[in-house]
Amino acid sequence: MSRSRPSSTTSGAAKAAPSREPGPGVTMLLVGLTGGIGAGKTTVAGMLAERGAVVIDADELARRAVVPGTDAFARVVESFGRDVIGADGDLDREWIGRIVFADEERRRALEAIVHPEVARLFARVQQEDLGLFERGPRGEI
Repeated sequence: MSRSRPSSTTSGAAKAAPSREPGPGVTMLLVGLTGGIGAGKTTVAGMLAERGAVVIDADELARRAVVPGTDAFARVVESFGRDVIGADGDLDREWIGRIVFADEERRRALEAIVHPEVARLFARVQQEDLGLFERGPRGEI
């Protein structure tokens, strides 16, 4: 993707806005940012966004995956009991964390519920919200 650069005769105020649409022959690059707490993932994501990148936050998708009323929320409550519901009606993530980080089998059970839903939301964001993929004749990506 090319951007206009101010020449010595322009003020620099007029810059081409980055396009979310790839031009002919442009390949979209999917980048995953990983790292521990404090590694700078948010900083790097912000820097990429400032340069026109589309940032999809997997942590946000994981929160959306288990909001009250979703199938995943119901499955978490079914698997872990009603004690995982906080006073506000949302999942009590701190309570769940104590359970799953003390028991690898329970952690895997939670991941088996949440990860497929995050993958579905990720595909939906790519397809519907960003328009990056065309649907096939049966609706597949």
